[in-house]
Amino acid sequence: TVTGGGTGTFLFDAGSGLYTEVQPGSYFFGDVDYGKNDWGRSKGWTQSLLVAATVISRNPSRRTVVVDAGLKAVDLGSGPPLVLGEEQWSFANGGDEHGVVTVPEGDLPEVGERMYLIPSHVDPTFNMHRQLVCVRGEVVEDVLEIDASGPGF
Repeated sequence: TVTGGGTGTFLFDAGSGLYTEVQPGSYFFGDVDYGKNDWGRSKGWTQSLLVAATVISRNPSRRTVVVDAGLKAVDLGSGPPLVLGEEQWSFANGGDEHGVVTVPEGDLPEVGERMYLIPSHVDPTFNMHRQLVCVRGEVVEDVLEIDASGPGF
């Protein structure tokens, strides 16, 4: 077995004829950075890892809401996450447990509403969690334990 490659180079590595397998690990989940690549859009790739966040307060005069997902829920090392389906909204660090989402126009989400964040970098975000909730549509199909997460992994 000759293995190599990764998410960023898997198309080139697979097509090179040098490898008998490639390991595009992040490809399965995706993140903001990989979603910007042409190969992702052209090959039918879709984002699958999302972090659920719930609105816990709102400030209509500032056009912001605070959500219950901060540095302990999403990695900001590669930039802020995106809000799924809301290209104009922006996420800012609100501390360990909170994020601040700016909504430039339209209705502000209500307290209790859920939004889904697309991590900017999947690997460290995944490492922060102990469970993966597998959802299809609105149905939870499985909850998987993540054994290799946290410090040292």
